[in-house]
Amino acid sequence: MRIQLSNNFYLDEFTYSQTAVRHGIKIEVPENSIQFLRLKALCTTVLQPLRDHLGRPITITSGYRPEEVNRLIGGSSNSQHIQCLAGDYVVPGMDTIDVCRAVIALKLPFDQLINEFGRWVHVSIAANPGQERGEVLTAYKFRPVVGSPRTRYEPGLHLADQLEASA
Repeated sequence: MRIQLSNNFYLDEFTYSQTAVRHGIKIEVPENSIQFLRLKALCTTVLQPLRDHLGRPITITSGYRPEEVNRLIGGSSNSQHIQCLAGDYVVPGMDTIDVCRAVIALKLPFDQLINEFGRWVHVSIAANPGQERGEVLTAYKFRPVVGSPRTRYEPGLHLADQLEASA
């Protein structure tokens, strides 16, 4: 039986990880735990209102990441995914920048909203309601002349490919 977080979102969407499956890691979030309540809050305060407004499904691409899974994917050690405060998602048929604009226009209570490389959207909530930063960023790859590409974050909403071209 699927455990519902809001009208259109379910717990298994936030606990599935291909990386975890490949490494034999089981991701569990007990009902009524702080992690469960945080995921429920993310859905009821941000994702469900966005879905209702857009009238389109939202596909979760990354939700809760236990520390081990976060490390395996190269995530930040202070990622809000570890605390069940964040989700990455796409809205099929919509550009990420337009999805971000909708979140902002709806005045949803987000802590961070990131247009990630023009490929998906990251949204998080604050651990304590009412303490949201409302931070809006665009992530893009900076390719130095020597060395590996690095992720950079530019304040505001931008087209990621334009930032990469000008870097």
